[in-house]
Amino acid sequence: MKTKLRSYCRAISRSTEKQCSNKALRGTEYCWVHYPKRAPIITLFLGALLSLGLRIAYDSVSTSQEERLVVQLSEKLKPFEQLAGSFYPNIDRQEGLRKLVGDFSLLRGDVYLEVSLACHRWRNLYMSLGGLWASNQYDGQFADAWEMLEKVRVPTFSMGTWEHYSPLFTQGSDALRVYLDKIETTNANLLPPGFRRLIIESRRTIETQQMAYRIMPEMIERVENKDAFFEAQFRQMVRVISKLCREADKLREREQQSHEGGTGRGGVGVGGVRRVTSLIN
Repeated sequence: MKTKLRSYCRAISRSTEKQCSNKALRGTEYCWVHYPKRAPIITLFLGALLSLGLRIAYDSVSTSQEERLVVQLSEKLKPFEQLAGSFYPNIDRQEGLRKLVGDFSLLRGDVYLEVSLACHRWRNLYMSLGGLWASNQYDGQFADAWEMLEKVRVPTFSMGTWEHYSPLFTQGSDALRVYLDKIETTNANLLPPGFRRLIIESRRTIETQQMAYRIMPEMIERVENKDAFFEAQFRQMVRVISKLCREADKLREREQQSHEGGTGRGGVGVGGVRRVTSLIN
């Protein structure tokens, strides 16, 4: 009987109320059916916690935050390293990446310049139609031409005045709107999302103001203050276009400063890394 107790499972079967006939697991007193399940689960759970704690402790000792950041950044830079290798196959990886960052920065700066120049062409047409180029009565009163257009009073409404300024709201605004659409479409992956959104919003506002100016002769008689309504069309256009122009100038200046101070001879500098990660994000 003693030999049987040592060789077979010591559990009592519920169905037969006799000792289980299965052989006990090696080193235990029970078979695999009656072996307590809770103990292995607790053991595995405690082992996992211990392993996690050891890993955290090891990471904190063996790798610093800066080293982990470098590893993460290296993963993000891999697509750009491949792109640099395809563009500049005859130079080493670091130099190719630095050159790629500089090219992206210059290219984006050129796009900002194009947006600014398009806005200035519209502004110059406005000043030409208003005779403001020949006038020096506002010299020194405003910070720039945009501020002057924002504050100088628009002529009172008449059909002659409406026709005189029609080129500003037709050919001039059409050219600006179409050009902005082309810039936003062809440089979608190059421009920051915020600036792209500003271009889209500006283009929509310009189109709305064009429509309002076009139908003005038909609706002006139903407006109580004709001069204020007429002036509002100009004010809104100037406000939207000047905001876009100033933002483009600001971003272009920032891009130039970053390009000039971002890289050094040893490879990609802090500014260069920030520009590459901004392209990724």
